Parts: sequence; structure tokens; C-alpha cells
Amino acid sequence: MSFARSPAGSVSGIVHALVLLAAIFLAAPLAGYIPLAALSAILLTVALRMAELHTFVELWRGPRADFGVLVAAFTLTVVFDLTIGVGAGLIMAAILFLRQMEEITHVRLITSESEDPGTGSHSIRGKDIPPDVILYRIEGPMFFAAAEKLDVALRGSGGKPRVVIFRMRTVPAMDASGLRAFKVAIEKLERDGIEIFLTAVQPQPMKVMFESGLAEHIGLDRFCADIDQALTAVRAAIGA
Repeated sequence: MSFARSPAGSVSGIVHALVLLAAIFLAAPLAGYIPLAALSAILLTVALRMAELHTFVELWRGPRADFGVLVAAFTLTVVFDLTIGVGAGLIMAAILFLRQMEEITHVRLITSESEDPGTGSHSIRGKDIPPDVILYRIEGPMFFAAAEKLDVALRGSGGKPRVVIFRMRTVPAMDASGLRAFKVAIEKLERDGIEIFLTAVQPQPMKVMFESGLAEHIGLDRFCADIDQALTAVRAAIGA
């Protein structure tokens, strides 16, 4: 299915724009003779067509928070003006987006019992995990909302392991605040003499850590493709 616009459609749009431009310059003095009641009817008709009422119905059937943002922006636009309505709508949509991202971001302590069913290089089921090795899975984007979750997860692990492995296969992005929180967490672990390994780091977080110098601080040899490679490197480090 192609959505390319046909040449005929492009020409008709150009002709329409030229006709409107000519009407503005040539017929503008005549607009003063049009009754305001007729102009108001035209404006109401245009407003109803631009409102796209079906959008209200579609959003009502979706998440209530999104519908609330739409109604609030619509109400503020009618009561005040377009600038206030659009500005407030953007702010509310941004806050809602951050809240949704916070809900999908998790830092979990991984054990063989809590691991998802499955086998392969990204699963620890059936694999020999040294007793002084702890694994964490970070899920979702790393930004300022994930900082507290990361700190709580590290403090709630109990004991003092020799090695911590961060599994980051499901971390699609990392911003400056997330980088800062991750860096602080790593510094705390290193002060306790704990070695750090990371597995399956996505391109964007890897770029952020590399450009900030964190990747070199940790050691590029500590970045592993999967859990199998990480366990091999961990055993070599513990043995050394």
C-alpha cells in the first residue's frame, strides 16, 4: 500500500493556495460587507471540522490519562487562548510520558528461581553461578526516575558479593541523569572492592558510557555479549 501523493493532488493543492492568496488580496475589501452572523457560522463550521470529534471518542476508549490531557488542553484553549492550551497540553503530556517511563523501569535482583523460563546465552537457568556473584537486570530506559530504584535494589541485596553483573539487554536508552546515577552506584560498589561486569549493553547506552569515560573506567573487557561470556570472565577474575 503506497501513501505517495499523486502529481494531480500536488497541483490541486498549489492551485487552491493560489486561489486563496488571490482572494485575500483582491476580495479583502469586500469582506467588510459580509454580516458577522454569516462569518460566525463559517467559523463554527470550520472549527467543528478541525476539532476531529472522532479523536475524542478514540482517546476515550484508550488510556484515561491521555484523554484527560486532551480535555484539559481543549478546555484551556476555549477558556483562554491557543497559546495557553497548547503549552499546558505539552507540559501535561511530558509529565505523563515521564510517569509512564518510570513505571516500566525496574532494577531486579536475579536468581535461578526468579529468572524467566528459557535457555540460551541470555538465561542463567541450568548454569553454575558462583556463590559470591550477584546479578541485576535493569529494565527500561535509564533516566533520573531510575536512580532511586537502582539504589534501593543495591541496598536490598544483602551480603557483600565479590562480583556484580548488570544485565542491560532491555535498556534501550540512557540520559545524563541515568548515567550519573549509574556512575555513583558503580563507585559505591568499587569502594567496597566489588568488581563490575555488564552484559548485552545496547548501542545508545554504550555510546553514552563510552563518551563520558565510564566505559574505560570500568574496563572495556568487562563488557560482555551475554551471560555465558560474563560468567567466563568472572571466573577468570575470581581465580586471578
